[in-house]
Amino acid sequence: MRRFVASLLAVVLAWALSGCRPARLNMAPRPEPLGFPLMEESALPFEGTAKGPVIVRYGTAYFSTEEGSLYSVDVLSRRIVWKFKADGEIPAAPEIGEEGVLIRGAGNTIHVLDPDGREIFETIPASPITTAAREFQGRIYFGCGNGRFMALDIQKQGRPAWEYDAGAAVCSGPLFFGGLVIFGAVDGRVHALDVQGKSVWTFGARGAVRIDPAAADGRVYFGTEDRYFYCLSAATGKKKWVFRLAGTPVLPPVPAGQRVILAASDSVVYCLRARSGEIAWWHPVPSRVVNGLSVADGIVLVSSFSPEVVGLDLKAGYRTGSFRAAGDIQEGAQWSTPYLVIIVPDPVAAGERLVFLKRDRRPVEALGKPAAVRR
Repeated sequence: MRRFVASLLAVVLAWALSGCRPARLNMAPRPEPLGFPLMEESALPFEGTAKGPVIVRYGTAYFSTEEGSLYSVDVLSRRIVWKFKADGEIPAAPEIGEEGVLIRGAGNTIHVLDPDGREIFETIPASPITTAAREFQGRIYFGCGNGRFMALDIQKQGRPAWEYDAGAAVCSGPLFFGGLVIFGAVDGRVHALDVQGKSVWTFGARGAVRIDPAAADGRVYFGTEDRYFYCLSAATGKKKWVFRLAGTPVLPPVPAGQRVILAASDSVVYCLRARSGEIAWWHPVPSRVVNGLSVADGIVLVSSFSPEVVGLDLKAGYRTGSFRAAGDIQEGAQWSTPYLVIIVPDPVAAGERLVFLKRDRRPVEALGKPAAVRR
């Protein structure tokens, strides 16, 4: 009896004290998963023509234009946060690093910006840059057409930290995985260096490695110009499996759990099993896939130079839905909850629009009165 009374008093006391406590902070809503059907909620017009894919990181979308502008857009509020104007054309997509944003401008120039879009410094390497310039652990890495692979020190305003002789023009990467810096060359070799520039392993394929490799779960994936797709051990560079495609890989592969998604020049999206390289499924597209593939919430997003974005089920490959835009999709599609963002031409003014697509939850409207039932 005493135990019961003591427990009852404890409950009453806790209830009374809870009324004196300050209200709990409003927690952020749970992120909404991607799903179809989609509808256009709003659009953000901008000047120029988008160049390269839209990059989404932590709710911010970045994209550049052929005219030399770089935009930073907050996806949730659908507004431009800042805009940076380079001296000339920006021939490649922006790269988002740990310290800020990197863009490769005209004349072999690398611009290093802080997260607020202010230029920290710019540097012009002597060797011609032929890959993306990407930042990792305080250094900028890139490959060159003369076979050199370079590392620049950000703290020293882009002064060279080291360089490595790859023996042939470097044309893909760099990829950072497990403390390694990985890149490919036109002679078919894939190199893995440590952050001090010393070779850890090299793998030789037959065709040029022109498309950026990808890595996940201790494996490195890449395709070659002679239509082969490889899986290597990231630690040793030893081949795990190889698959022959019907077309040449045209975009970086996308590892997603136990699957690897890739697009080839035969207008087919392939889904391979990560462990064995066997085909899990494949899906034809109406035109050549020119926009980067992406995966969100178990859905593979495919967009080509057409008005349609298609969603495919990651496991089985069946079509989960689609959205048809007002014009051909120039860049996209990237998911940043609760929006799918794409870039299409502006039908009213010169330039293009960043379009925000959202889950269409409108009720289905009945078309007229139902017909009478005959008995």
